[in-house]
Parts: sequence; C-alpha cells; structure tokens
Amino acid sequence: MTNALHEKALGLAKTYKTSEQALLGVLMEMQEKNLFLLLGYKHLFHYVEVGLALGESQAGYFHRVALTSRKVPELKAAVTSGELTLSQARRIAPVITPETAPLWIENAKTMKQKDLEREVTKVNPKALKKEKVVPLTPERTKVVVAVGRETEDALKRAQDLLSQKLGRHASLEDTLGALTKCFLEKHDPVKKAERASSRKVKQTTVNASSRKPSSRSANGRIPAASLHAVNRRLDGRCAHTDSRGNRCTERKWIHVHHILPRAQGGTHHPDNLTLLCSAHHRMHHLEEREIFLRKPGPARAMRP
Repeated sequence: MTNALHEKALGLAKTYKTSEQALLGVLMEMQEKNLFLLLGYKHLFHYVEVGLALGESQAGYFHRVALTSRKVPELKAAVTSGELTLSQARRIAPVITPETAPLWIENAKTMKQKDLEREVTKVNPKALKKEKVVPLTPERTKVVVAVGRETEDALKRAQDLLSQKLGRHASLEDTLGALTKCFLEKHDPVKKAERASSRKVKQTTVNASSRKPSSRSANGRIPAASLHAVNRRLDGRCAHTDSRGNRCTERKWIHVHHILPRAQGGTHHPDNLTLLCSAHHRMHHLEEREIFLRKPGPARAMRP
C-alpha cells in the first residue's frame, strides 16, 4: 500500500510540474497576443485568478514569471525544462537579468528558500517586502507597508503639523486619513467635477453647473467642462460592462474614450465620452480591429 501510494504521488507530482511548465508557455503566448483581453479579462493576473480559478497567489506567481520571462527568456526555459519550479522562478524574478541569468538560476536550484531570499534582498531590498491589507473587523483594517526614510520623515512632519492643528496628539491613522483626504480633494477628477459644478462665478459669466459643455476646443483637447461632466456621470470609474452585466470596478489607469471616434466625426461632447480602464480601453480597440479585419477588402478601403 505504501509503495503504491508513493508511486501514485510521484506520478501526480510529475504531472503537476509538467502542467505548470506547459501553462506558463500558454500564458506567455496569450500575453504576447493580448488574447485574455478578447476573452473579457483585464490582464494576465485577472485571467489566471478568475478565468482559470487558480487563486490570487498562483496568479501572482504566473504573472510575475511571465512578465520577467519576456525580458529574460532563460527564466522561461529553466521552468519549461523542469530546472526550476514556478515558485523558485518567481523568487528570483525581481533581480534576474539576461546578464545574471545563469547565476540566479543556479542559486534558485541549489539554495534553500530562506538563503535565496536573503541573497535576493541584498540586490533588491524591496523585492520580498509584501504590502498587506488585513481585515480586522467590519470597520477596521490593518495596513502593513514598508517605506523609505524620506517617506518616513515626511509622514512624521505631517503628523506634527496635524497635531498642532488639532491641539492634541495625532495618531498615524489620523495623519494618513488627513493626507489621503487632502490628496483626493486636489487630484480626484470626481472631486474636481463637483467643485466645478458648484463654483460661483461672476454674473457676467455662465455658472459652471448650468453651462452646456462645449464639444470644441481651440487646441483639440477635451474641454474641462466635458471632462468634469463624464467623471461626474460615471463617478470616475471604468464604464465597461461584461456579458453578465457586471460593471468593471477599476478606478485607476482610467482613460477618456470617444464612443464615436474623432476620425469618424465624433465630438468632445460628454454624451460622446465614456471612461475605460487601460485594459478595457485596449480590449475595445482590439475588438474594433478584429471587426475591421473581418470586413471585405473594399469596406476596409473606405474606412475614414
């Protein structure tokens, strides 16, 4: 019984390693051709985590190794040949280069995990420091992050200034809250739009909240009034909706997109603008390209 189970375990381990190697190759090919975008996934990490249901950790491993392997083909070769496991490869991904590939691949093969991580952090101190957001209660969250000395000094200065303003000791939580609020007030496009709509102007000008956003601009840029209008309408969030009716939750890497392209007569009017994250923006243009390439020759020639 023991030998039979051992042989079965060996066989499954070999299959696991082979599947891991093959999957990395497939994922890299999909990345090169942006195929995950056409399947409705924002990026490779999203595809592995959600599309393949492999979980966040595995998605991180494949994503990190796939990206590094594009610059260092030796890393992919070491995984696909079975020299390295995916776990070993992702540990050296932050430091490996085409010039240092033989050294780091050998280190990953021969060193214990802790020793390897120690060598990696000597070269890149930030490589293995993981940022964490840990839920404590429904209303409380613990944030773990390593910062540089300059950021530490700036945070301490902000804490001192806030303490003086409040007339009491300000905690780091107080300080971070004040800093993020200040940053959002200044840089969040939704906040800017809200201020623009409520700003009082002289009687000789039209109030921003009642002015019709212009679809033209002297320099070809989208007018601020139009940008404010589309950000308010969509709350600064990607407007893409998948086939199940779920709207994208992304609020970073946001692009303003013309629904009817400018080349086809589209204007800067808010009704012709939407917001898309960078991944869904690329997805949209890839889908447009696929449709265009399927058109007959004469139809393509007539495209504006």
